[in-house]
Amino acid sequence: MSQTPNVSQSPPTEANALVYELASIASVASPIGSDDADWYRYVIKHGSNEIVGHRRGDSAGVRQAVELIVSQLNTRLHVKTSRAVGSKR
Repeated sequence: MSQTPNVSQSPPTEANALVYELASIASVASPIGSDDADWYRYVIKHGSNEIVGHRRGDSAGVRQAVELIVSQLNTRLHVKTSRAVGSKR
């Protein structure tokens, strides 16, 4: 079981603490009752909060899928912020 080093090596700052970032992806054992191999655990950070998930696939495919999740979370975060600012009446 090997762990991929953190993608973001710099400490969080005020500017980047407001975005979601892929913190790590590590190979893990398959869930109990599953005969499938190639499971990965990923951690997405948003400031001091963490989202932990598991996904099956090869390393490159899992990384690509999780990076898409991160991108979608950041897009959603930006859209919500924009709506809130523009909703004054």
